[in-house]
Amino acid sequence: MIGIPLIEILEGKARLLVPNPEAYRVSHRTYSPSKTPVFFNPLMKDNRDLMIAVLTVLSNIPHRTVSFAESMGGIGVRTVRALVETNVKEAFYNDSHPLAVKLATENVERNGVLVRTKISSLDANVFQAIHSKSSNRVTYLDLDPFGSSAPYMFTAIGAVQHDGVLGVTSTDSAVLNGLHPSRSLARYGAWIEKTYMMRELGVRLLLGSLARMASSQDVGIVPLISYCESYYVRVYVKILRNKREARLSISKLGFVYYDEESLSWTLARFGETTRRYTGKPIGPIWTAPYCDKNFVRKIYDSSKGCLSPRVIKLLEVMLEELDSFGYIPLPLIAKKLKTNPVATATAVEKIREAGYEASPTIFGSDCIKTGIPPYEYLQFFKTNVLS
Repeated sequence: MIGIPLIEILEGKARLLVPNPEAYRVSHRTYSPSKTPVFFNPLMKDNRDLMIAVLTVLSNIPHRTVSFAESMGGIGVRTVRALVETNVKEAFYNDSHPLAVKLATENVERNGVLVRTKISSLDANVFQAIHSKSSNRVTYLDLDPFGSSAPYMFTAIGAVQHDGVLGVTSTDSAVLNGLHPSRSLARYGAWIEKTYMMRELGVRLLLGSLARMASSQDVGIVPLISYCESYYVRVYVKILRNKREARLSISKLGFVYYDEESLSWTLARFGETTRRYTGKPIGPIWTAPYCDKNFVRKIYDSSKGCLSPRVIKLLEVMLEELDSFGYIPLPLIAKKLKTNPVATATAVEKIREAGYEASPTIFGSDCIKTGIPPYEYLQFFKTNVLS
């Protein structure tokens, strides 16, 4: 017996016993996953659906045997779904909480995948360190802690084989988005302040931290998919285990110099002189693209029928989005110019008519990416978009 109130749910193709949300409500409207003895957040289904789509692409590569691991598995939903819904051959489930392991074992058994699952109850870093031995590495590892991923990322990188994928969630979005600069420096090794493009900087901060930790192990990273929600940042990175790729990753780090008054910014990569730059320095962060459009296209084409409209829309915007650095919130431009904001589609159209690239962005439905030089933002919008 598990000893806590449970209900059975169906998520994807997996039948799962989960803590009964009615027993852990903090109000008649609010269910708090952190209050449950075993963590499970039903609101993260879209996050898990996208992970299954990533695994589907990885496990459908010809002549490739795919292994899966999660170091903080909770009720085991990711492990069970990976085995039931994709061509993953074996899974390694871990959680340090004995009750979580007990419930996850029950879920693995009831879905008929126990023979393909190795279950452990170790500290997450110990589990990942064990899998850092070359013969123990996995094709895909999922790191999904409650809070910051920073204390676990170094060993997580070590646990993924060459050309494998690491999926990372960080739920400390206030730190990643620059609301607590000293904490971001302590956790992720970079100084970041609140700016109008804080969602993108949060993604780039997490990627930059991963790149630095990877390079110290002679490992390079290639971002495949990156995005943020209201309370978390999620990235998928390919792991490349050689010195050349490590050096290439580090070359993509840099600083952004941000001027709050003019909304302008300048990007400075490592090795470039900084004498001409003004504004507050933010970084070091990842400055290269944070999504691989070819990989996103594979996800979109192979799993479109299995994803929610919300996730499909996210992928569609990823495919359309420019690979440029930074984005502009249209309401902020309107506020600066003391006028009403224009619709996103209208702004994109007018900017393109003026000869610049423009696109929607994953960081907000009222935000855009554009090739307009940042120091020209206000004057350009005043003359060409809002006139």
